[in-house]
Amino acid sequence: MQKSQQNTLSANQDRGEIILCRDTPEVRAEFNRSVLHPLQLCQWGDFKECTGHEIRRYKLHLPDSRTYYAQLIVVPEPAPFLYWPRGPLPDHQILALLQRIGKEEGACFVKIEPDSSFLIISGQPNPKLDKHKKSLLRFGCRITEPYYAPFTCRIQLTKSLDELHASMKPKARYNISCAHRHGVTVREDNSPDAFEQYLHLRLMTMKRYGIRSHSLESHRKLWELMRKEGIAHLLITEYNGNVLAAWMLYRFRKTLHYPYGGSTRQNREVMPSYATMWEAIKFGKSCGCTIFDLWGCLGQTPRVDDAWAGLHRFKMAFSPSIYEYLGAYDIPSKP
Repeated sequence: MQKSQQNTLSANQDRGEIILCRDTPEVRAEFNRSVLHPLQLCQWGDFKECTGHEIRRYKLHLPDSRTYYAQLIVVPEPAPFLYWPRGPLPDHQILALLQRIGKEEGACFVKIEPDSSFLIISGQPNPKLDKHKKSLLRFGCRITEPYYAPFTCRIQLTKSLDELHASMKPKARYNISCAHRHGVTVREDNSPDAFEQYLHLRLMTMKRYGIRSHSLESHRKLWELMRKEGIAHLLITEYNGNVLAAWMLYRFRKTLHYPYGGSTRQNREVMPSYATMWEAIKFGKSCGCTIFDLWGCLGQTPRVDDAWAGLHRFKMAFSPSIYEYLGAYDIPSKP
């Protein structure tokens, strides 16, 4: 796909206006103020560019005067398409503009994976989820495989620490106490040395579970970009002078996110990961966050042989609420 040299791709009072954003400090600041998820921040786009992707940023003026910002990733193979991760809940006006973008940029389709999730109540799918899925299908969208987990789980940080502690599974409360009894400590440490410790544990963990991850240099670039913006924070967990766990957290708006972490099998009996989670909860509350998003889970009926089953059980010990995402959809460039 050839990057458009026009600032305005197309405009029509009845159909809305599409503006290709310029890469200036003022526009970037406006863009970041308007988006609602870390994967839509300009810094995340910069990171993707460092890994070889092209990025398009658009300002969408809808016919009813609403305005949205969209950061799309160009995926050139096997057939060129644009990908919009964790954007807003799309209605037909937004979908129509995205379809026009795909057509005018020469993409076969635009893949969307919205940051739209619905609470699972009593083990049953939320009826609002089905309503929005049907709306997307009526427009002509095609269901496709998501890049990110189809479920997530969240802890409501509006509760007091006592309430949060009491709501946990007994095993989690016991393991937190166990860590404290053994003298496990957790601190925020955003120093270069702390990042290298985190990176070592992160890569060790991915190798242990056979899970692909960003390269060494990609992790460094991601940390540099998100830390400079004040988004990324590191929690370092130690026991007897040894670092046993390290988590990277994203604090954006009123939500704390847990996208990455790493640990060693050393001294697992002192429960370092449980101490880390409890301190992460306290950290989120101290920052004024109201939600702690644990960045994915396996839903209500996880497979026991899933590679993420252990991490899922760990998260469930803290009694989060489970949400199902709207999913991923392809918008054909031609209706």
